[in-house]
Order: sequence, then C-alpha cells, then structure tokens
Amino acid sequence: MTSDAERITQLFTGADGAFRFARWGRPLAPMVYGTDDAGVRIFERELRSVAGLAGLEIIELDPELAANFLIFFVNDWTELAAVPSLTKLIPGIDKLSETLVEQGANQYRLFAF
Repeated sequence: MTSDAERITQLFTGADGAFRFARWGRPLAPMVYGTDDAGVRIFERELRSVAGLAGLEIIELDPELAANFLIFFVNDWTELAAVPSLTKLIPGIDKLSETLVEQGANQYRLFAF
C-alpha cells in the first residue's frame, strides 16, 4: 500500500523520474494590466500573501525578463488586441480571443514557460 505522499509524487513525476512541471525558481515580478492603481495594490498585496506561503519572494523587476508574471483583466476579449506586442508573447492570441468570444468564456488561464 502506498502512502499519500508516494501517490502524489507519482502524479507529478514522469516515467523517467523527472519532475513533470516547471518549478518557479526565481522571485515573482508581477505586472497587472486592466485595473486601476487601487486594484493593482490589492492584487499585489494578496499575491504577496500567497507567495509568502509558498516561500517565494516578490520583486519589482526580474533582471532578465522585467516582468515574469503577467495578469490581464479585460471586459471584452477583443481588448487583448490592443496590448502592444502580445502576439509575440502569446502566438495565436488573436485566434484564441475569437474562440473565447464565440464560446462565451468569462475567464481563461494560460501558463507558458
């Protein structure tokens, strides 16, 4: 019989023994778009709380990437088209926006490494 810890380890480990998911190994440098300054402060305060539980530091700018944790709030998916160079960061975002509109989506999460 396997313990809960062993079961969980199996779920996150590939057949080759490697960890299946990326680990966040650097401090978070968040950038929040689509809300006012008060909203940004609230989000950053709460993100600090969660990051603290995970033992992650939050910094203003990542030395290599500037921002490494991007959050976008939009009223309408078509607003994403107005974000400069977003198609360079997320190839196919224009088509994805259309799909989200067609499906009536009210949220979407994208994780990219």
